[in-house]
Amino acid sequence: MNTVTIPLNLPSVPLLERHNLPRCQSIYFVLEDGQVLYIGRTVNLNQRWAVHHILPQLKMRKGEVRIAWLECSVAELLPEIETGLIEHFQPLLNVVKNPLRLKTADKDIISSVISKELKERLKKYANSKGWSMSQAAGVLIEEGLKRFEAEFEGKEAK
Repeated sequence: MNTVTIPLNLPSVPLLERHNLPRCQSIYFVLEDGQVLYIGRTVNLNQRWAVHHILPQLKMRKGEVRIAWLECSVAELLPEIETGLIEHFQPLLNVVKNPLRLKTADKDIISSVISKELKERLKKYANSKGWSMSQAAGVLIEEGLKRFEAEFEGKEAK
């Protein structure tokens, strides 16, 4: 859906200037030439966009990609607002709401059985970053593998 049908006078920055995003809890919109590509929520917009999982996809887009945001002072409302906006706009890159895209996405789904204690720790970490538990798990796996690979390469060089 195009944002022209709804007046959105929200603050925004170009994707390449995302380091200028404020550190606020908000609903954010990824826009390309006025088209809503993605909608998300976070408790810290600046931190969220330092390592967003859709950055590689967005950097390959041809049009002008911007990140707009709507501050929300009540964190408990973020999930409900996000869901309503995703249902309304049906953004192209919100693949969770479109199961058919999961088959064509450049990602695989894995599952793991974890203890309740580990789940609570993951949930606490995810909430502190404004991420879903899946996003937090993905980031932690990626960071852990990078450390492992760096350590492994160091041992091979000796």
